[in-house]
Amino acid sequence: MTSDPRDPQAWFDLAAKDLTRAGKRLTEGDAEDCLFHLQQAVEKACKGKLIELGWSLRKTHDLTGMARS
Repeated sequence: MTSDPRDPQAWFDLAAKDLTRAGKRLTEGDAEDCLFHLQQAVEKACKGKLIELGWSLRKTHDLTGMARS
């Protein structure tokens, strides 16, 4: 994401792009990729709405904790 991840509109814009991609995949006959992009659109729209309601975005994908010695 190149814009501010704390800006709800940034998430809504990304969700709209995924929704457009889903529509393209559907018209191309790729239902599996269509569903992937639909899921991504819903996830990003939900994040945007939660941020809009005051939720504080937290990164949870920390791979450093997965390293084994």
